[in-house]
Amino acid sequence: MMRWVIPLCVRVFVGAALVGGVLPATAQQTWGRFGGWRGDGEDPLTEEERREQMRKRLEEMRKATPEQRREMELDRMLEFTVRAYELTDEQKPVVRAEMKKMADEYRAKAGPDADEMDRLRDQMSEFWLKRMSEPRAEGEEPQVPWNDPEFRRIGERMRELNEKHPFDFRASIERVEKLLPPEQVDKARQRREQFGQGMMERARERMEEMAQQVAREPENKELFERFSQMRERMAEWNRRRQEGQGGEDAGRGGDAPRPEASPVVQVHPWDAYLAEFTRRYSLDEGQRAAAASILADVRAREAKLRASQAAARASVEALTDAEARAKAIAELDAPIDVLFAELKARLSALLTAAQKQTGGR
Repeated sequence: MMRWVIPLCVRVFVGAALVGGVLPATAQQTWGRFGGWRGDGEDPLTEEERREQMRKRLEEMRKATPEQRREMELDRMLEFTVRAYELTDEQKPVVRAEMKKMADEYRAKAGPDADEMDRLRDQMSEFWLKRMSEPRAEGEEPQVPWNDPEFRRIGERMRELNEKHPFDFRASIERVEKLLPPEQVDKARQRREQFGQGMMERARERMEEMAQQVAREPENKELFERFSQMRERMAEWNRRRQEGQGGEDAGRGGDAPRPEASPVVQVHPWDAYLAEFTRRYSLDEGQRAAAASILADVRAREAKLRASQAAARASVEALTDAEARAKAIAELDAPIDVLFAELKARLSALLTAAQKQTGGR
């Protein structure tokens, strides 16, 4: 199962506890980054250990009652909150009680839909558990269930319910932070900022690597030029960040002057990802067609999501507080990052065992 990374840590902070759990991979990876706020961002587990840990957790969740599952999720969310904020033994029960209170409030507002989300979550878990239990060659990852029509139907219904019953993630974090001393909250935010800077640096390095790969192939000259422009924008982002103008604001409506728009149409980063993926794994004609179909599907859903967020994003741009604006942007970007994670998982499912073994060599 691919390791997903989602910027919005609080998606599972209350999300999993709210309805007894969310899509396990989403929960795991969201809180993987939340734990990364400690500053290192490194995961001590190997991929195989992580999969085994998740498989055992799914087994435990399947055997538990709905009430027991909610308690287990609360315990898990508390564990990550302890890591992020370095909670003391005295603070743990206080924070857990507040998390449970928020979960109960959400379930009360959602009414019968909360029970349906429980059932959908259980069905998703069964899909993942089945994939993780299937025999596979050494080093081969479990096949993700995105191409299963029933799994997609369940996911669409879960998405509908999440949109019907949105949760104020920022408010949930603020409620917990109000329980803690200001200096403790500030320290956690500093670690988060350091972790974010590290993620940005790794993204910049990866972009450089991809640009070099594209440059080696003459037929991709146009794509290379676009990568170069993306690299220049990344450099501008870092420059503004170092000058204290805020990386999130760069090119998004912050106080810093924007560079003149390039007359060249910019490549969508997901298109760039597919181009690099196709080259790396030498996809055949059938795989290319399937990959293009997957990309079109995810891009269409992204466009629809961005359209629904237009008013909210306009309001965010009007915020004068840089930190509040950055948090709001992260919240809006979170579901888009989930879509990108889905894109990567579905593309990976197209590969043969041989392609996975030799890809990138």
